[in-house]
Amino acid sequence: FILFAGARIRNKQTLLTLSYPRFLLHAVLSPILLPLAADLASKTGNQPPQLRLVAWIVATALALRGFAHSYNVQLIPSRKRDISSFTYKTPDFEPVVVVIIGTLACAAAGLLLFAKGVQKTPSLFLGSVAVFVVAGAPVPQDFKQTVVNIGEVVFIFSCVLSL
Repeated sequence: FILFAGARIRNKQTLLTLSYPRFLLHAVLSPILLPLAADLASKTGNQPPQLRLVAWIVATALALRGFAHSYNVQLIPSRKRDISSFTYKTPDFEPVVVVIIGTLACAAAGLLLFAKGVQKTPSLFLGSVAVFVVAGAPVPQDFKQTVVNIGEVVFIFSCVLSL
């Protein structure tokens, strides 16, 4: 939404003000992929009951870390095509690692759900793979964010289908 708004909002201060909650929400909500994966995997009946508790504890710790980290983030203006946005001042891999781990956990849960016959199609696994494929796709930099956003929508849709 914020990237879409960046094509229409010309006031940099307004866009910057909207960007901070975007990074905050991403940092706090991305760890929820872990308990989601644990809950989905528990549908197979083979997971220890502690897995869900551990997933929630780890997710809570990562969300709190992400919340604290988001207050120290420095954003700089970025412009691709006709879209203005803000991005990290320096490369910041910590939030990316949380998303990668959560997506891998969802891929594993999706594969398990399919292998155990709980789901007829491996939609969660395929959605997880899709988001990795588009993130690494050799796409011109001007279109990279759009392609990644499409991959994220496919991934989120696959998560919803798996619930």
